Amino acid sequence: MKNNIYKFLVGLMLISTFSCTDSEVLYQPIDFVFVGEYTQGLEGPAVDENGNLYFVNPTHSGSIGRIDDKGRFDLFIEHLPKGSTANGIRFGEDQEMFLADYTGHNVLRVDLETKVVTVFAHDSLLNQPNDLAICCNNRMYASDPRLEKQYRKYMES
Repeated sequence: MKNNIYKFLVGLMLISTFSCTDSEVLYQPIDFVFVGEYTQGLEGPAVDENGNLYFVNPTHSGSIGRIDDKGRFDLFIEHLPKGSTANGIRFGEDQEMFLADYTGHNVLRVDLETKVVTVFAHDSLLNQPNDLAICCNNRMYASDPRLEKQYRKYMES
């Protein structure tokens, strides 16, 4: 028994010795463009057909940022409707922008030309739409991280 413990400790020392040495850096991340100080909830990237990158909450909750194909940042939408904070972005077949509004329990639609934001779908029984996926014929799927309890209630109604 003591022999097995001794072998285990020696093996552990060898593993820790060789795993703690300097290793080659395989990837070094760099900023593509500086958009400001990091805000909580910066996520949800999606690219439109023109190569513009959109993402949520770049400067504050409820904002939408855009980086164009030249690498220039601008605040595409400064404030979503009151009570709304987006989590994910997707584009439909006609390049309509859809936002998963987790605080408002909505899926929002954004007109890219006018920047008008409207409610595309709403269900207060669900916890939140967290992220979106769009399939053929504009079929949309929304994830809900704590759906189980609410989903059962929704299905039984």
